Amino acid sequence: MDVLEVQNPDLAQAIEWTKETIETMITRSFTNAAVRRSIWSNAPAKQHPLKDVFFTVKGDTHVIIFKNVKAKGSIGVYPIEDCFLTNNSYAIEYKPEKILIKTTYRDSEGEISGQLDRDELSDTLGAHLWMDLTSRLNHLLKMELDEVIVELSACDLLQGESDLVDAITEHSKAVNVVTNDIFDKILANANNRINELKVSTIPTPDIDASFTKKLAGVVTTGRFTARNGIFQNLATISRKGNVSIAVEDGNIVIFGTVGLAELKISYDHYEAKLMDVGPTGAIQTTVGRNEALFKFVLDKKDQDVKIRLADFKITNISDVEAHVTGLGGLNWLASKISSWMASTLRWKVAPVIEARVKENINKVLEDFNVSALLTK
Repeated sequence: MDVLEVQNPDLAQAIEWTKETIETMITRSFTNAAVRRSIWSNAPAKQHPLKDVFFTVKGDTHVIIFKNVKAKGSIGVYPIEDCFLTNNSYAIEYKPEKILIKTTYRDSEGEISGQLDRDELSDTLGAHLWMDLTSRLNHLLKMELDEVIVELSACDLLQGESDLVDAITEHSKAVNVVTNDIFDKILANANNRINELKVSTIPTPDIDASFTKKLAGVVTTGRFTARNGIFQNLATISRKGNVSIAVEDGNIVIFGTVGLAELKISYDHYEAKLMDVGPTGAIQTTVGRNEALFKFVLDKKDQDVKIRLADFKITNISDVEAHVTGLGGLNWLASKISSWMASTLRWKVAPVIEARVKENINKVLEDFNVSALLTK
């Protein structure tokens, strides 16, 4: 694994010296930002819109509060000229200490309020929001962090030694070549295996949703159902940008962002009924943006190096658009159908995709010769 390690002893020592300086500067900058927000606490809070979600639940109003959310993980950083920026590699885990659900609803005797608290996200409605929320948090964190580290001068951090700046830039490029190659070969082998096994498509669950429409001053409830759904294409996993390396628990970790070049679901039959009357047709859904985190660990025993999958998690499914045939007078349902499709993808299909990808990647890694790539 020598290619991943800094061979220049002067550069290695300089990097070690600068670690504490960088950590101190980032901590101070984030603390100052928090103080400023505290001073401006009377100002209106900035709102960040989340994507629409769909789930069925009784009651009129639900407020979900995630308390004391902590972030832990690794972020990829690369040198650019005399400064640094973060890339798309954000291996961050957000964990709330508590999830509070406040509910308000009406019965025959008036308004009733209640509150539940849970320790596990999976036990709550918040799980439906979590993918979009953490994607938004990563976006905000990247903006804040880039503003801080772009002010760090690589030359100043390395005691004004321009030759060390050149050395760290060259080392970063060399590492990118190797780690990107490792990623690409694993993904190509996985895609080939998925195609050979003919498991690139996944049946998607039926959808059964209700909607309302005001007709002649009366709110009427309709029903939407979609059947015979198919997801594709699992065999189009590709890397998005450079991957990164980190040291965790004494092991070298390689992590990066990937996506499916083709991701869509289709239903060959739907029905939308309002007062028992309505259209039928088919649905083809396209997804404008999808991202997932891949994380591998290199295990070295004597001269042999093995690579294993540490994590694969879908982190973003957005810009979902449903193309629906036959809606006619109910074409105002199109945006709702897009939301129903997005929620089906995020909540029900994504876990199946993750399981399928992990299974195939693990099979590929059984015979994957990472040592040969590390000694090029």
